[in-house]
Amino acid sequence: MLKEHTNPVAPQELHEERIVIVGNREPIGKDSVRFRLIYSGQLLGASRVDTRGSHKHEIRKSLSTQLQRLWETKQHLRRYATQRGFYSLNSTGRTIGGSPEKAQEQGYQAGLDSLSEIWVRKQARFIPLVTSEICVRCKVDILFLRPEEKNYILQGGDLDNRLKTLFDAFRVPKDTEQVLDQNTLFVLLEDDSLISEVSIVTDNLLLLPGRQEIHPTDAFLVIDVQLEPASRGINSWVFE
Repeated sequence: MLKEHTNPVAPQELHEERIVIVGNREPIGKDSVRFRLIYSGQLLGASRVDTRGSHKHEIRKSLSTQLQRLWETKQHLRRYATQRGFYSLNSTGRTIGGSPEKAQEQGYQAGLDSLSEIWVRKQARFIPLVTSEICVRCKVDILFLRPEEKNYILQGGDLDNRLKTLFDAFRVPKDTEQVLDQNTLFVLLEDDSLISEVSIVTDNLLLLPGRQEIHPTDAFLVIDVQLEPASRGINSWVFE
């Protein structure tokens, strides 16, 4: 049986260091959408010589299944996609048949198809959650576990290249970037310039889940995302 701590550790004794990379810690509204993404695996730094295009794409694929689940389960996101799908079906003269449930599902899938047609990169299509059209504030708070015990997030004033890789994987790839498949992927951002705040807490990684040994390039990330409309625009209700 667990015993209640009579002398809890004070917060300052935990030696937690939170580095704010972008933003001024302005609070996000209480009605914001909040969710967490998880990444477990290799995290490699990019450079001009090796941009890690295929590696970024693998991270996108890892996060895509989580974001797809978000679209499926968040009522307002699903409604947004469904209404967009109904408009797309009606504008092209396609009929919506079957039961109300089947019609809703047909509209939802058509909406996702319509969204993916906007962001096509080579063979692949992308559905970003945060776009300039929807116009939201996006705050990202990252717990970054890695094998090093010391904090190397900032090196000579520059951001760790592994995090640059991660931020690139958050967004729709540029036209010149490597895209390796023909699937539709869900991504967090249309562009990483839409992030209004980034803060990072680092700590030592002992082992990745399901692994028996640690590798220098391993990382475990818990990515806490908060979103809210930046203005009362026509699509601001999507995140209400």
